[in-house]
Amino acid sequence: MRKIYRNFITEEEANDLINDDSILHTAKPFKDNKIVERILHTIKDDFDFTVKSTSYYRTEQFPTGHVWHLDNEAPGNCEVAGSILIKDSKTGGDTYYADNENGDNKVKSDRNIYDLIVHKSDVWHMVEPNSGERIVLVFFI
Repeated sequence: MRKIYRNFITEEEANDLINDDSILHTAKPFKDNKIVERILHTIKDDFDFTVKSTSYYRTEQFPTGHVWHLDNEAPGNCEVAGSILIKDSKTGGDTYYADNENGDNKVKSDRNIYDLIVHKSDVWHMVEPNSGERIVLVFFI
């Protein structure tokens, strides 16, 4: 299962996340963050999950993208994961979903900047390489 929540954050909130160097590639626990609290409140009716001590969020910037993977392989028995595109790249960086690690029945996500995209941790997905300007807030519950 996967779902998109349109225009989840504002440009100002995105800029605040971009400028917070303490969360770039550094996992932070789910506490004292208004955006993370809003994510949890928003997705609770659509996804079954328990916030654990191992649940975390961070911003990341990976120009190489991510190969096909499942998030249930993330540390801490991840149940639900997702991201918000907070800075878009000039080229590439699209997210795709598929039936398996071979990309069978590949579908491009219809996400836009500032949209929240959430999926169960057993959903195959990948992110294509990009110009390197793409920054996302990711979270693993």
